[in-house]
Amino acid sequence: MNHEVSYRLAKEADARHLAELHVICGKKQAGSFMPMLGVRFLTAYYKVLLATESSVVLLAYRAATNEFLGFHSGSIDAKSTQEAISRAKYYLGLAAVTSLLFKPKALLDVIKRHRALNDESSDFIIRNGPRGEYWAWKPGALPVHGAIEIHKLWHHIMRTLGCEYVRSEVNIDHARVRKVVFAMGGKVISETSDLNNQPRIILEYKLSEYCSRFPLTQPSE
Repeated sequence: MNHEVSYRLAKEADARHLAELHVICGKKQAGSFMPMLGVRFLTAYYKVLLATESSVVLLAYRAATNEFLGFHSGSIDAKSTQEAISRAKYYLGLAAVTSLLFKPKALLDVIKRHRALNDESSDFIIRNGPRGEYWAWKPGALPVHGAIEIHKLWHHIMRTLGCEYVRSEVNIDHARVRKVVFAMGGKVISETSDLNNQPRIILEYKLSEYCSRFPLTQPSE
């Protein structure tokens, strides 16, 4: 079977694919908030994200089987991305209505998150500069190292776009993710907690060091 993986920058038409991958992968992440809002909301969310010039979303797929495998999202300017999401709050709220009606806890989390994003003292989320947002690889999808490859490629793209560093938030209870990001050179610059008081760390990747340590694999002749 052909397991060759292709990569491309996602476009608005890919929003549904990203949403479905986010929900699938979120089931494996304890306490993950956004998958609770469902595919409909996440499709709307990624449409907003992909329409924002500062967003960089890399999608992995297998053309031979028309299978979407994973993605890495983020932004060269977290502030402009968050402003775009804020401007779309009514559109996103409408998309989330069905899920919120049946999930009171999700509604509470949405309210808490909205208040925190408008509170400059909140330090659980990166507000400015280059930011890595969501990194996902479908459970069981081949190749087994696919998650590492898309992480590498996305960060190389960010350096090509002129970023000197990227910062990301990681919840400490995601043990496997925590282990991988440390192995990939992430340095802890602060410790905080998320909206549910779960421990969270803010990581930074220096892209010159990262790209030197993890060069892209050249295709064989």
